[in-house]
Amino acid sequence: MAKPEGFSKVVKFDLGSLRRSVFVERTNARLTQDDVAATIGCSRKWVSRFERGLSVPSFEIVIAYAAMFGIEIYMALPDASPDMTTPSKGVSNFE
Repeated sequence: MAKPEGFSKVVKFDLGSLRRSVFVERTNARLTQDDVAATIGCSRKWVSRFERGLSVPSFEIVIAYAAMFGIEIYMALPDASPDMTTPSKGVSNFE
């Protein structure tokens, strides 16, 4: 996968991988959890819980944390289209 302009890394959105990536980047940059919290607008406790896998953050905060270190997040969508002829469970057809 080619790196998009302006980003140093591309990480497929896997929360566990992302947690490890931002932790490594933060420690390599010699930033504290307080530094990250002040930059992205959350608490140090949240940063700690996120890095340890104890919380599921909002997508906006995850994007801000990853962007702080130039990490792009992308989500792979399935190649196949959903079958639109069969209604989902609990969905009735209106005629």
